[in-house]
Amino acid sequence: MERRAVKYKEYPEPLEMADYEAATRQFVEHAMRHPDARAVYRYGTLRNPGISDLDFVVVFPERVQDQGVFSSIKQAPEEVLHLVGRGNIMFMNEDSFRRIHYIDPGLQLKLLAGREYEFFHPTEAQWAFRQTASVLDWLPERVWRILRAQEEEVLFVTHTLVRLRSLSHSFQNVTAMVALPAADRFCQKLDELRAVWFSLSQTEQQRSLLAMMREAVDAGKETLAAWFSSMVPDIHISCGFQTGEVAYLPGLRYVSSREFAVRREAEELRFHMPCRWFDHYRFYAQQEGALGSSIRAISREIGESTRCLTSEYQSFLAEKYAACNSNFAWALRHNLGLGGSFRFGFLLPRLLPSVP
Repeated sequence: MERRAVKYKEYPEPLEMADYEAATRQFVEHAMRHPDARAVYRYGTLRNPGISDLDFVVVFPERVQDQGVFSSIKQAPEEVLHLVGRGNIMFMNEDSFRRIHYIDPGLQLKLLAGREYEFFHPTEAQWAFRQTASVLDWLPERVWRILRAQEEEVLFVTHTLVRLRSLSHSFQNVTAMVALPAADRFCQKLDELRAVWFSLSQTEQQRSLLAMMREAVDAGKETLAAWFSSMVPDIHISCGFQTGEVAYLPGLRYVSSREFAVRREAEELRFHMPCRWFDHYRFYAQQEGALGSSIRAISREIGESTRCLTSEYQSFLAEKYAACNSNFAWALRHNLGLGGSFRFGFLLPRLLPSVP
């Protein structure tokens, strides 16, 4: 049933690729004025001008001389912020950036200015591990965000279109490994909607957006149910049941259970999943370092060691975690806050007092 009281705000405006190119040039000039900035990269694709966002990575050395550089870079020209506001300006240290391909697949990095870095890459045998880890790190969270948006009285149209696109990326990672018709249909319909968006009336846009959100949630739950019911020999080994709960974000919790289910308790959405999959999240929470400490600080009982994961998959997760933790700890040391400094599966929106 459609919501009757919803208010729609911040519709996308028709733009040309030239607008993105001009904004990119402005941002690069703005960021590279700062001596501590080593390079600016762009990631992602620009397929639908007016709807697509701009995502940048600004790379820094381990020690930054001017602590004001981060807030200064975020005070970019208004034309830039208009396009980046629904995307990201990520700050990364050189160590983490060299290992960014362990964090997520398909980033499509493009050097815009500054130093060209040589990257470390997962081995060919680890590619499937990276794909699996990306699905686990992102898909439940992205479904949760659409569910939350369905409950809001105000719907920010452009931002919602971007979130639906992010969800489709996770679906594509899933369907690259296993056939799931609902996820495929959603991705196709969303591409079609984005392509014709500016030819629709405002009423048609509203109706289409709500329909896509409903389909996103249905496809998300169906995809997660199919995903968590599977067992992958390269990742899982036979193990007993071990309870545990892990949270990365307020309002979202992962729970070790006998089978997959999505349940709401008070203000929290809980994704229940078999222990063999929950051990992926438990692995991160058990690691040393600032990131593991942060996850433990907002979790409850994470439970015992990861007995359900193969040593090969754990080895890959350790490398991914090391890259993530390096940037996370660096961001804390430089008092960045985490709103735009860290992404890829560990979106922790605020500093926690218990973090060392």
